[in-house]
Amino acid sequence: MLLDDIQQDALPVLDAVPPGGMIYYLQFLSLLRGRRHMNTFFCTFNGGEKEVIQFFRDQQLEIGLRLAQMQSWEVFQVGFTFVKLFPWPPVIMFIPTGYFGLQLEAAAPNKDTAIWSFETVQSGYKRWGRKFLFGMPASWIDGKRLTPDGWLHMAAGTSTWGQLWHTDYTEWPYTMGKMNRFHDGTKRSPLVPINYWPLDRYYMRNYLVTHRHPNGRKPH
Repeated sequence: MLLDDIQQDALPVLDAVPPGGMIYYLQFLSLLRGRRHMNTFFCTFNGGEKEVIQFFRDQQLEIGLRLAQMQSWEVFQVGFTFVKLFPWPPVIMFIPTGYFGLQLEAAAPNKDTAIWSFETVQSGYKRWGRKFLFGMPASWIDGKRLTPDGWLHMAAGTSTWGQLWHTDYTEWPYTMGKMNRFHDGTKRSPLVPINYWPLDRYYMRNYLVTHRHPNGRKPH
């Protein structure tokens, strides 16, 4: 696991936001019909003065609440784990949020997830990445695709990430990115800064993914 590399050295509290910037990630934990779901976002704070309470409020509003806007009321977002990777020492904190999804409709089946894709400026397979967004209302699904209305709603919900968190938007002191855990088949520690690449392009797919049991025969 990613935390294994830093757990023993991590501090329990972020005393101050480093004015020179930092690399961190947020792992949002949500519950849907007794199942746990997680979304992980790698980000940077690009430097400047920022109070700790305002820093965490930014993450809650612009990631946590934006996730909730795309989810049924049946989804309960418990909170997120904040992990500071750079600069040393690392910090691991759990921040409660307590959001229910903001769509007053029943949720789609647990196994159905929408795809939010992105690219970096790298070349080859390392250029691409994707996240699975779950808990959208059942009315947003038509067979194996999002309905036009559902797609538009989710695209609107994610487009702000593509604008606000982009490296070109300097008024917002954060960016989103991806961390490459492997390079040429070799596992790398998350404590190697060159593993972080800012995202360059974001877009929603209109089709869904049905997660399968590991044996490949039946859904779970």
